[in-house]
Amino acid sequence: MENLSDLFQFIRLFLILLIGGTAFKACIALIQGKKVAINPLNPLNLKARWPIKNKEKEDLSNEE
Repeated sequence: MENLSDLFQFIRLFLILLIGGTAFKACIALIQGKKVAINPLNPLNLKARWPIKNKEKEDLSNEE
């Protein structure tokens, strides 16, 4: 039963951080005068540090 309590505490903390981060992002967007965009698949708009390069760009750079 103690493990179940720990799981509920983790879920509660996760939801608080997720909702709080989304609300903070919305407040910043409103202050900057931008539209508030909520993406449920990427709520905090996190991006990859090293994006995948396109093959077309590599081909163009090799031809030069």
